[in-house]
Amino acid sequence: MTGSVASIICSFILQPLDVIKTRLQTPEYKKPVKRGRSMFNIINMIYEIKEKENLRMLWAGMTPTLVRGIPAGGIYFMSYDIIRSQFFSEDHINTFESIFIGMMSRAITDISVIPLTVVKTRMESGVPEYSYPGILAGLKVIYKQEGFKGLTSGLLPILVRDMPMSGIHLMFYIQSEELVPRGKLTIGVIHIPR
Repeated sequence: MTGSVASIICSFILQPLDVIKTRLQTPEYKKPVKRGRSMFNIINMIYEIKEKENLRMLWAGMTPTLVRGIPAGGIYFMSYDIIRSQFFSEDHINTFESIFIGMMSRAITDISVIPLTVVKTRMESGVPEYSYPGILAGLKVIYKQEGFKGLTSGLLPILVRDMPMSGIHLMFYIQSEELVPRGKLTIGVIHIPR
């Protein structure tokens, strides 16, 4: 429950950055980038959205972000639990095992939510033909026009980006967790005996 609430809050706060990133990567908005001018391009994009559309467009794609994000956390941790319990010792997993578990859990998650990711990204793009009235309408249009391939477009680069990141993240989490003796962690303070 708290994870879902955190996901909603983070999504609301960070969605404008996702919209700006997507727009800067979209050919319709792409302008020549001058070296060292990234922040200027971000500010220009915000101004352009405000002038040509309205500031609410900074939250375009918010609904698919939430519809995708909330179950994605559940899918990830369910995959983690299944992979860890079925293939590895419950007591201890080594560095490479934790990387593997993180990578596979992320792959399962990304594959499960890729159609929602495609709709989300297209809605964020600001391209008129991608301004779907809702998630289901977007899924139907994409499937009708492009088939299954359209609903999974971009999956390979997403996997190449997310799998290593998730594996490394889980490895550091598990390794740091093992630094703290069991039963010695209290809320807000780590007690390590000398």
